[in-house]
This record gives sequence, structure tokens and C-alpha cells, in this order.
Amino acid sequence: MKRVTIGRSSSCDIIVSGNAVSRHHATLTYNNGSYVYEDTSSNGSNIGGVMYRGQRVIIAPGTQVLLGNEVPLPWDRVYMMMNGGGGSVNEAETMFKNNGNVPQYGGGAYYPPQPVPVNDSLGAGWAILAVLIPLIGIIMYFVWKDETPKRANSILTIALVIIGLNVLGFFLALA
Repeated sequence: MKRVTIGRSSSCDIIVSGNAVSRHHATLTYNNGSYVYEDTSSNGSNIGGVMYRGQRVIIAPGTQVLLGNEVPLPWDRVYMMMNGGGGSVNEAETMFKNNGNVPQYGGGAYYPPQPVPVNDSLGAGWAILAVLIPLIGIIMYFVWKDETPKRANSILTIALVIIGLNVLGFFLALA
């Protein structure tokens, strides 16, 4: 089994520069004709158009891998580091023998993706504020309209602008 580490750190086997590349971005292991790519970064890796974070994926040699969704994996350096572990990409090398514990996807096998946890607490808070602030503004308009009409008109204008921005944001999110 041959293994290389990939990242910005000088302690990695393959050093790759880029703002989206983590210090220790990934590990690539070659074992019995299979490349296992393990993302160990916080920015993730785009493999064949799918983002992976903290997951292992069996890939064929030459598969397009974008570190941090920006920097291509330098396969030429991988082949040199693996020292003969699949230096050329041909049909025999891209075939993977499934041992039955990994589902098969179109000629290669992948570990099933694990869902990436999303912290949506900030989004929910902003949604609540986006409704409460204009509502408070409209209530304040009715409280102030007889005593201080100028202030009441100002707060109503602000509330209506915020409602308009909320509606615009809603339709942009649908697009």
C-alpha cells in the first residue's frame, strides 16, 4: 500500500499552493489497483462535480479532483510519488473490482457520501428578524402617526423597504 499526503504544508508529500487548499488537504492511497482519496480538509474537494468533506472516495487514476473546489490535483506528481503505482491511465487501471461492500457507480466504486452537517441557526435567526423588524415598524407607525407623523412616516418607509427586500430575496432564492 502506497500513500501520499497532499496540502500546503511543507510536511506533505505533494505541496500544492492555493488559498482554498488546506495545510493537510487530503491523503491518496494506492492499494491493490485502487486509489482511495480521503479529504481531510475544511474546504472539501470536488471529485467529478460532487463536493466531499471528510470522506473517502475510491477514484480512477486521472479523475478530475479540485482541491478546495479550485486547484486541480496534480496527477503527474501523484504518479511520480507512487513510483509505478499506476503511472498511465488506461482502461485496465480504471476498472475497479468491487468486493461487495461498496456500491457500484458507473465503472468506478465510491464510498457512499455522508451528509455534510449544515449549521442553519444563523439563517433562522435572520429570517425571524426579517419578519419582526418590519412588523415592529408597522406597529410603531400606528402608535406614532397622530403624535409625531414625520417619525411615523419614516419608520413606515423603512419597514416597507425591508419588506420589499425580503420579497426580492425570496424570489432570488427561488431562482
